[in-house]
Amino acid sequence: MGRIKSTILMVLLSIVIVALCALTAFPAFSFVDGIQGWQPAIVSLDAGSELRGGYYTYYYPQGVISATDYQNTYESYEDGSAAQLDYADQYVQYKGLYLEKDEDVGIFDDETTASADNVSATFKAEFDAVTQEIIARFSKKGFSQYRVAVVDDYALRVEVPAPARHAWSSEEPDDQNSILALQAFSELGALTIKNGAEDVDEFVKAESMTDFIDGFAVETEYGVSYIVAYLTGAGQSVIGGLKDGLSNYNPNDTSGTFLNFYVGETDTALMKVGKDNITSDMRIRYPIAYENNQAQAETYGILLNSALKTGGYDIQFTSSLINQTAEGNTMTFVYIALGAALLIGLVLPIIFFGKYGIANGYSTLSYTIIVALCYAFITGAVFEITLASLLMYLVGLVLVNLCSAYVYVAIKKEVDTGKTVLSAVKKGYNKTLWHIIDMYAVLLLAALALLIAVGGLFTLAMQALICVIAAAFCSLLWGRGINYVFLSACKDKYKYFRFARRDDEDEED
Repeated sequence: MGRIKSTILMVLLSIVIVALCALTAFPAFSFVDGIQGWQPAIVSLDAGSELRGGYYTYYYPQGVISATDYQNTYESYEDGSAAQLDYADQYVQYKGLYLEKDEDVGIFDDETTASADNVSATFKAEFDAVTQEIIARFSKKGFSQYRVAVVDDYALRVEVPAPARHAWSSEEPDDQNSILALQAFSELGALTIKNGAEDVDEFVKAESMTDFIDGFAVETEYGVSYIVAYLTGAGQSVIGGLKDGLSNYNPNDTSGTFLNFYVGETDTALMKVGKDNITSDMRIRYPIAYENNQAQAETYGILLNSALKTGGYDIQFTSSLINQTAEGNTMTFVYIALGAALLIGLVLPIIFFGKYGIANGYSTLSYTIIVALCYAFITGAVFEITLASLLMYLVGLVLVNLCSAYVYVAIKKEVDTGKTVLSAVKKGYNKTLWHIIDMYAVLLLAALALLIAVGGLFTLAMQALICVIAAAFCSLLWGRGINYVFLSACKDKYKYFRFARRDDEDEED
């Protein structure tokens, strides 16, 4: 490629890189009130609770209370009173929890022998089962950075991230997606369906509601999200017989007759199905939220499917208050740290490698742009960005620069043997090619292996794939292409690499 063409192409590449950098990370700003401002891609990243803050609560099985709640109630009685002593006699202390002795609660088989060492085996097994069900619910919800931790063996601490804040908006984001999930997923009761306030004999006598309903799904049409119940043949027969006696759907109608869906012991129906919610092909299609609140419909869909498939549990949870973990300045510190790492990746190669380091800087910026845009627009719509995600980015950043340095050393060795710069470049690339390919192949296989995992590990695998593929592209193709363009535009090839010129060689342009 001629020097003039190379120079023109280099300028065009510079313009594109600058434009993409601005799209990715140009500082956010807002216009006048009511007009949205500029928001770069990295601001739209949906960060996990460890970066952006979030919400957490505790799930306690019925009969299990925290030490704080026990102490508050205990101290509310008069010291030494019979009521205080009677209250204390109802519980057994177990680590940071208090367990109710009453055998009807189910924690102990015999309240007269109740102690911290003889918790019912049935209760233990049931608690393990409901813990796995809670984990499955949050996994299906898509909170990649959710945490479900067992506290003192018989309570759960559940944490989910808060939604992203938009730089151009003065309004607080709608946190109902996070809060509703924490509230709804604590419900462990069975699915029941009533015709108005009346029980339906077929449903009451059935061993499982799966005899009548195959499952629930979420559909969106004309800006509205629906929960769709797919009925079995038996379900179509029973509900078809009830259809004509139902009122038309009206969420504000308190006097009509509806097919009411309940989860657990509650007086509030999750769905109040009217005759016009039952389609001609005998599905139930119930509007639950507007499309921009589809997450609400997804939460209820997961809860309904869980209650349907499990049939409910003997253990019932009582949840504590939902608490918020503040975002603070964590994201600001993270951006500063990432900016410093990127700056080091841009400056050090120039110091050590000269103009070759500038070409490497273009490759480094390209890697950053690719990862940031993929995080924002591919996984950002589904997965949260966590500290592990940022670590994956930094690993890729280091790999891009190390591969560039590896190639530089190989080229220098060839020049030291007496080869011309152009010949040394070709030889250096050839000698390092398969070593770099092998390294990225191993990393790619490792990332693919993690795809069989769930939750946070699956998310990490997806984001690791992005970083590995982006780094491999920049190291093996894009970086070498940029170096070729820049080298072609440079008259003094030795100066480009900051090599010492050998007097006995004639370098070709």
